[in-house]
Amino acid sequence: MDNNKIKSALISCFAAGKKAMAAGLSLLFAVFVLLPVTVRAVETNMVEILVQVNREVVKTPDLYKHLTLNMKTADNPEGRGAVEVLNTKMDLLGSEPISVGSYPGPNLYIFFTVTFDGPESTNEYQGATVSTSYEFFSKSQLKLNKLKIITQEGNVFEDMINLNPGDVFEGVAHIDPLSFTLSTDIVVPPTNDPTPVRLLLILSGGLTALLGIQLVIYVRSKRKDKSAENGLQT
Repeated sequence: MDNNKIKSALISCFAAGKKAMAAGLSLLFAVFVLLPVTVRAVETNMVEILVQVNREVVKTPDLYKHLTLNMKTADNPEGRGAVEVLNTKMDLLGSEPISVGSYPGPNLYIFFTVTFDGPESTNEYQGATVSTSYEFFSKSQLKLNKLKIITQEGNVFEDMINLNPGDVFEGVAHIDPLSFTLSTDIVVPPTNDPTPVRLLLILSGGLTALLGIQLVIYVRSKRKDKSAENGLQT
């Protein structure tokens, strides 16, 4: 096989490799960005956590006017050293997620206590019913990334009906501030989190290097052809 055929074969191989790399990069992009994927944040010091309180009045009158929500956070299931982050009437809560502070992970316990008011709550609220759920998010630069709930225990997460003055509902949610779910409506990772950007950058660098090698081979081939052509002319 002469040199020209060898060069052509090498160029063809590099061209095929370039196409394969581009196809793989596109596939990886689709997996990480277009499809729901659970990832683990790395090199993240503190992540801001927000809690979305979803309220639904199932049967009037509105119980939330007489329910007080208290939230505390701790890094242990026993609640040692728990810090109070919220204490308010539930009808005063807005529709936006509530920031409860920044945490390093991997374990965060959020303790919930809901108390039904005392004497000012009349008998008309006996049949009233509300349904409350809670969602947890980490805050990124542009979007909110939904956190996975490891465990969630307590009657505070159940529907509330036929309450008596002074009734107390309690519960605790265990979440990992560094474990979140990417989906099609989330386009950036949490604050200071390089996942999956780092892997994409590595593959992009590999593709660039491959293109550079191909360019060098092409230039050398042109120079040799030109030298051979000049030798024939002389």
